Amino acid sequence: MQVRKLLAILTIGLFVASHTETTPTANAQTEQPATGQSTPPIQDANQKRAIETLTRELGEMVPGGIDATPERKTAIDSILSSFVAGEGAKSLELIKALAETDPTFPPAELVIASLQFSANNPNSGRQTMEKAAIEYPDYPGVFLALARLAINENRNADGLSHLEKAERLMNGGQWSESEKEHFRLKHVDALADVMIRYQKWDDAMPLLAEIEKATPQDPKLLVRQAEIMYRKEKHAEAIELLGQFTAAVKQNGSDKTRRPELMLATWFNRDGDTDSAHKWIITANEKYPEDVDVTAEYADWMVGRQRFADAKIAIKKIVDAKGETIATKFIKGKIAFAEENYGLAEAHFSELTLKEPGNFELANLWALSLVELGSEQKVKTAVQVAQRNVQVQPKNGVALGILGWIYYKVGDTRQAQTWLNRATQTGVKSAEVSYFIAKILSDQGQKEQAQALVTGALEQKGVFLYRTAAKRLSAELNAEKSKQDLPDPDKK
Repeated sequence: MQVRKLLAILTIGLFVASHTETTPTANAQTEQPATGQSTPPIQDANQKRAIETLTRELGEMVPGGIDATPERKTAIDSILSSFVAGEGAKSLELIKALAETDPTFPPAELVIASLQFSANNPNSGRQTMEKAAIEYPDYPGVFLALARLAINENRNADGLSHLEKAERLMNGGQWSESEKEHFRLKHVDALADVMIRYQKWDDAMPLLAEIEKATPQDPKLLVRQAEIMYRKEKHAEAIELLGQFTAAVKQNGSDKTRRPELMLATWFNRDGDTDSAHKWIITANEKYPEDVDVTAEYADWMVGRQRFADAKIAIKKIVDAKGETIATKFIKGKIAFAEENYGLAEAHFSELTLKEPGNFELANLWALSLVELGSEQKVKTAVQVAQRNVQVQPKNGVALGILGWIYYKVGDTRQAQTWLNRATQTGVKSAEVSYFIAKILSDQGQKEQAQALVTGALEQKGVFLYRTAAKRLSAELNAEKSKQDLPDPDKK
């Protein structure tokens, strides 16, 4: 959910680690008793954005919407302000009070579960959702929420089962008109996603058409319609719908949009059709010559194709138009690394790290450039950066592989093997990780296995910063194999 990033910025005390009557909060010492007074206005811009995002998300699960009555709007404003301020116990009391007095407001446990998921607390969210299913077995919204959770986790059969139960409850209960409409749209929305996951495009389209009647310019609707057109190879229609999607996102106040042609290129690249992806990236670059964001994506794509001259021309164009940016520095660093100019790469990445200390990909690249330079202090820093990245994302195969490679470079073979084994257990498909293992196997004399791995790495498309080194290793292995295959002149 979008709010996770916002809430991560706020150092708030997440409420209801598990849903009990006496749940403490991280900021319990600063809470004021619930006296009925309105919550003081929150001035912090991040908190305001978090409240706005939560309001939109909560509005999607409440029949009739947030603004159905002035009393509901006031109560929900207080709930979310308290939640974002870290006043967990107060939020909990307000949710329960509203659920008891507002006849169409969802069960309190369902709302609490939603906020727990939004606050990146999925374990507690699941527990609370299960409790809601036990306490409110006749409320369709609980099973619609369970269906959505299952679909988001790619458990589509489970999602379909929950949707079937929700439909039975919808048809068999006594619900207000606002509840009927709300349940119907949520059911159709989730069912459309299941049909899309099952690639039943013709079954999904009428479901999306039904949603369109209620929310004609909904961004999620538009992007799903666009993907179906893409799947049907109707690319002009897909581009048109992606253009509408971009406009709708901007209208909702977001400036994080991409050109339709680039979005289409992303889909082609995701599906392994890099030639078509390349075509659409070229199209975007030619169609929007003044759009520096497009130029930056074009440059990054060219780095992945080893077309460094084209990438450098594009970067110069951006710098001439807007000056040096984070994007241009990042791409320059990648080019320098791919050309094995590790000193220049490290200079770019270390400078960027000061500006974006939480950038995961940047930290990985900085650690690699540091260890390739080889000085004692830089290697020490590389280990620290790589260890920190693994702590941030302990199941990320690339981060695990990089830490293993860095340990190998410093001579700690045991640690290298441990972390590279963990990397492979994640199922990661990374040319870099394949190259690391191939190089180690080659050094250990396991030439045949090394050749298989390095060949696979070189066959992978896209950015592969060790491609030059991998080609060199492959050539060395081939040369050694050729020597072994030569006949011995002393043997008859």
